[in-house]
Formats: sequence, C-alpha cells, structure tokens
Amino acid sequence: MNDVAHADFALLRPAEVVAILERLQRERVPTTIAFDDGHAIVSSLLEVRRETQALVFDVALDAEQNQRLFASRTLTFTALLDHVQVGFETGTPRAIAMGDGPAAVVALPASVVRLQRREAFRAALPLQPPIRCTVLDRDGHATLAQAIDLSATGAGLVVDEPTGDASPGSAHELVLSLPDVGRVDLDATLRTVTTAAGPTPRVRMGFRFESLPRPIAQRIQRYVQHLEVHQMRILKKRDG
Repeated sequence: MNDVAHADFALLRPAEVVAILERLQRERVPTTIAFDDGHAIVSSLLEVRRETQALVFDVALDAEQNQRLFASRTLTFTALLDHVQVGFETGTPRAIAMGDGPAAVVALPASVVRLQRREAFRAALPLQPPIRCTVLDRDGHATLAQAIDLSATGAGLVVDEPTGDASPGSAHELVLSLPDVGRVDLDATLRTVTTAAGPTPRVRMGFRFESLPRPIAQRIQRYVQHLEVHQMRILKKRDG
C-alpha cells in the first residue's frame, strides 16, 4: 500500500481517518496485516484511542508470527468495507496486555486509502475501430496487440503471436493509443498468458501497471469512466 501512489483516493483529514478506523473496529471487520517481506495475519481492530492517537489490534496465535510482527518497521492493513477496499500503513507496533489477552498498539495512520470499485473497474474496449498497443520487452522486441479491456490498474491485450519475452512476471513497456486521450506510455508486468480458442487462436495477455504516474492514471480513469457512461446509455436505450 503506497499512500503517495494512491493520493487521489486518500482520506487525509484526521476526522475521516478516525471515522473509518472506528467503523472497522465497531463492525469487527476482518483485517489483513502484511509485514516482513510477505508474512501476513488476519486480525481485527480492538480500540481506536482518540486521546492518545493510538490504534489497538489483535495479534496472531503463533508466537513466531508475533515476533516478526513486532520487529517489522512497516505494517500494511487492508480490509473490505461496504465492498470497497480500504488500507493504511503504520510503523512498528508494541505489545500490550488487554483484559482478554495480548494485543498490539501503533500510532494512528496519517491517512487511509479508499480504493473505490470504479478504480479497479475493468472496462471492455470497443473492437471497432480497434485500439492498438505496442508491447516492448526488456530487449526491445515489439509485439503489436489490440487492447480489449482497460482499468486504472491494468489492461488486457490480444495478439496473434507474441514476440520476445512472454513469461508471466516479465517487465514490459506498453505504448497505448486511446481515443480522445492520445499516446500513453506505461510500465507493466505481464501477469497472465492464455490462448483463446477459435478458428484463428489468439493469445490473451493480462498486464498490471507499475508505478503509474498520477497524471497518466487520471487520464486513464477519465477514459474508463467515459466508457462506463457510454455503455450505460446504450443499455438504457436497448431496454427502452
């Protein structure tokens, strides 16, 4: 979770931050806490202490996990609230004793990131005229592709036959041309590669964007929202 990268979706006012945390605590929402290079526990918030600006949460049952937890410099909390993912980061926790057992306490986060479902909404792109994309791998091999879906976090492309490195996890640059937006250059990681069945099999490649600059993310988001509105109007006309 990077609050800077998601600044457009961050709640920065202390009252808003506390309100979200208190809802998570009051409703006992299961909360994932990631730490120490891939380790994570499922916890819940126990107390939001406004006076001391502190957050109390449940610890793991496993002593080794707790040892890693208390040694970590950064904790990343994520939870689902009203079908919207919320997340925040804190510093190193310290152990405390509660009436019903051990717990941990950290300082309240400076912000909470709320990723609206729209931010990850994957819009189907028009097939005609096709939206072209050039895929460049690290060695400069270029593959011409057609973009078939798009969100602010990734894109789906189809190609007749990929050239260069097409292994999941490989790094690429995507050069995408969007109507009314223009050329967009994107750093991306290839996540999935599948072959679509049909008379002329094509390869579908799923990409996740990496370190997306805020101005580019905003341009993509506006385009996706425009597609949403356009598709809703078509459905309304079709339904009469």
